[in-house]
Amino acid sequence: MKICILTWLHNQNFGTLLQAYALQQFLKAEGHDVVDADYLPCVKEKLLNWAINRNSFDLFAGKARELFNRKKEHDDFGSSTADVFNRFLSQNIETTDRIVDTDGLVDLRGKYDAYVCGSDQIWSPYLLNRNFYLSFLSDSDKRIAYAPSFGVTSTTQRKKKIITDLIKTFSSVSVREDAGADFVESLGLERPSQVVDPVLLLSKEDWAPLINGKCPEPGKIVCYFLGNRPFYRKAVDSISKELGCEVVTLVGSGKNAVDEQLNPRYGLGPDEWLAYLASARFVLTDSLHGTLFSQIFRKDYYCFKRFEETDKRSQNSRVESLSRLSNTEDRLLDGYDSHMNATGIEGYEKRLSDVESLITFSKKWLLDALEQ
Repeated sequence: MKICILTWLHNQNFGTLLQAYALQQFLKAEGHDVVDADYLPCVKEKLLNWAINRNSFDLFAGKARELFNRKKEHDDFGSSTADVFNRFLSQNIETTDRIVDTDGLVDLRGKYDAYVCGSDQIWSPYLLNRNFYLSFLSDSDKRIAYAPSFGVTSTTQRKKKIITDLIKTFSSVSVREDAGADFVESLGLERPSQVVDPVLLLSKEDWAPLINGKCPEPGKIVCYFLGNRPFYRKAVDSISKELGCEVVTLVGSGKNAVDEQLNPRYGLGPDEWLAYLASARFVLTDSLHGTLFSQIFRKDYYCFKRFEETDKRSQNSRVESLSRLSNTEDRLLDGYDSHMNATGIEGYEKRLSDVESLITFSKKWLLDALEQ
């Protein structure tokens, strides 16, 4: 079967690109002919999308600042952050030619047996882009949503109506978080299945070829933060003191709040980032994918809630959903806990038994959706 996937490929986030890699690899292993649409909206397309969907101007300005910061970032060898991500993309994910606007996406109509959107926060109301709901396809094209995330579920009635109408066009819909399933159901639609993030469709052994020999510093306390709440540093210092080993901080696209005293490592590609996690002694993160890979590699870890509970744009539901599913709510912190310690996670395999069951269900759900 010929399949075209639409997800984020160019936001220079480690987890985002690795989930794209994982979904394509899983489907290829099942014998399908798979390609990702290399959709990178031009400035005109972004402005038009912002205006049509009435997305937040503050958000648009924030993205522009991130882009500016990325242009200034260089690793020790002088290659930009964008370069290492683009290199990973070109070497590991099969894509179409570059598509910069909706007209280019329209050209994909009728060329594939199925179109899959997902995963990650491509369905975020704050980042609403109808193309990620496959709105450019014709009525006869098969649409499947695999594990998209809304990130947040608070939005305007106008956007709820848009999202409702778009979801109705799909033949099969699944979401990544239970909060997302609640949101879809609240729109008056059938409750979608909850499935795992694509990175879980690959086993620890499946990831090994990508990371083999790429970490020069095994056995460290590895930090990866997208936010910078005040308690982070105190928690890091506590674990570092207990274990008595060095801390390194992995820095990505300019979104990271970097504490220069925590030994930042710049210029990493997604495979190198993954290698650090796989060889870590302990992981501290506020990232969903940082947490997922900690579990895949059975690393001791703590996940911090990145947002205050009063923040209307909180994305904490993503890690909260994962912690419930994986029976690891004791590893999710919303502030410094004097009882946190570096002892191993007891009963790791038993805790993750529900996750393993959902992985099996998710694989079957996706393959069945393709065959329907």
